Amino acid sequence: MTGRDGAPRVVAVDGDTVLLRDGAGGPELAELTPPPPAEGQVAGTDPGGRPYLAVPRADVPPGTRRARLMDVLDELPPVQAAAALRAVGFHQWVRASPHCPRCGAPAALRADGRSRRCASCAAEHHPRTDPAVMMSVTDDRGRLLLARRTVAPPGRMSPPAGFVEPGETAEEAAVRELLEEVGVRAAVAGYVTSQAWPFPGSLMLAFDLRAASPRITVDGEEITAARWFTREELAAAVGDGTLVPPPRGSLADRLVGRWYGPGYAGLTGRPAQGS
Repeated sequence: MTGRDGAPRVVAVDGDTVLLRDGAGGPELAELTPPPPAEGQVAGTDPGGRPYLAVPRADVPPGTRRARLMDVLDELPPVQAAAALRAVGFHQWVRASPHCPRCGAPAALRADGRSRRCASCAAEHHPRTDPAVMMSVTDDRGRLLLARRTVAPPGRMSPPAGFVEPGETAEEAAVRELLEEVGVRAAVAGYVTSQAWPFPGSLMLAFDLRAASPRITVDGEEITAARWFTREELAAAVGDGTLVPPPRGSLADRLVGRWYGPGYAGLTGRPAQGS
């Protein structure tokens, strides 16, 4: 994606969709010409330091197409995927929160695009973020636990995850969610990293967990299947198509790749990406 010198790059969002243009190397965020007015929120920067600006736009100009971000996250270059995630999260908050939650009066978006100010009670409101946890769980043989969620596409399995409940720490949530969903008792071995995930508005916190026992009992509601994988078993399952890896750019994908080690990108058939 290229842009005019000095002009921000634009992420045109509408709900959970982004505007794309199909290039020689695959889909990329559409470059809008002329660029829209400088409204919205900065959604990151490219490697050259130029900002990506999240701008609401529902039309589809010639030569572009609109797609759900979740459907194309695998295909976008990492820098663009990160910008699109922030842009979609911002836009969904803008659309869902036009009024003050304290008094119900209209709340106008501030000029910096990062908060709203109520016209009646002058309260300032920031986007809501719900903390969630994702667990990279291994047993005493070094195998990785992957689970299939009820709502997942066919064949997709990912590290277990869940929301933090009121009054508990993220570490407590990781242990509880793992036990509730797949019946595995484990202890937190350390914090890994985090990722904003705007579906609808979460902050994913990743932890390493060590299982006390490999026994699995899925809940049958949120999780329909779960199993332990060696690296050889994971490679075979991906190779024969019985397992679909998590979306590229997602925290789940990073955790699986971190555990698998060198060769994961080649295993999943994902070429090196640019900006």
